[in-house]
Amino acid sequence: MKSYRYRTKKFYKIKRKKSLLKNKFFWLFILSFIILLSGIYLLIFSLYFQIADIKVLGNEKVSKDLLVEIIDRNCLKRIGPFTSRSIFLINSKHIEKLISETFIDISSAKLKREFPNLLVLEVEERDRVLVLCKESCFNVDIEGIAFEEVLNYEGYKVILEKEPIIKEKIIKDSDLKTLLEIDRYFKETLNIKIKEITANFSQKYLAVRTSDNWEAYFNISKDISESLFDLNIVLNQHLDSIKRANLEYIDLRFSNNRIFYKEKTN
Repeated sequence: MKSYRYRTKKFYKIKRKKSLLKNKFFWLFILSFIILLSGIYLLIFSLYFQIADIKVLGNEKVSKDLLVEIIDRNCLKRIGPFTSRSIFLINSKHIEKLISETFIDISSAKLKREFPNLLVLEVEERDRVLVLCKESCFNVDIEGIAFEEVLNYEGYKVILEKEPIIKEKIIKDSDLKTLLEIDRYFKETLNIKIKEITANFSQKYLAVRTSDNWEAYFNISKDISESLFDLNIVLNQHLDSIKRANLEYIDLRFSNNRIFYKEKTN
């Protein structure tokens, strides 16, 4: 007897692909993209955000016009065939660095945005704390940087063993601190004017000449505060007015509290 096998036919429903134009996520993406482009266009090309004014604060020696010119030149940005002066495109760090490198009289520069279209530059100019010399003399700021050559100056000069170089740090922070401490102590405590200082930092030696034409010798490897205190003791407790008038030098370079002084010989 024959056996028969039967196969059941399966029917499949063919799904038609939805058109991309009918996909709501596609249109949401397009809308978001349009909003993004509109926002970028507004921020970059809208007249509302184009730089209209530049203010400069803190400058005395450096010309405001020169500072504004540098900033203004770096405001204009080219984007393809278009240009923009948008406040959002300003590279503040680059401009600050450019100004500090261009003008040695400026120790720091800070460029701030004030929306919608104002830039404010705040500069700090270098102030002289000492005059350092060899053959030429230079004003030196608190950072030890020689920023200006001078022919005439008020006060005294510090003579170095090496020729200072403009725009460079020519003295260590520790050595500058020592000189300023001596300057302050002579002015405020001793009430004695300094005429000149000769410094040999490699040999740890300083010679301070006063307006009374006597000198004080210091070993700056020692604690300068103690040496200055010892100098005060010698001047006020061991030298009367007659001896001080004939004083040639006081030597404070030695250890174990040994201090020597010499009077001028007639």
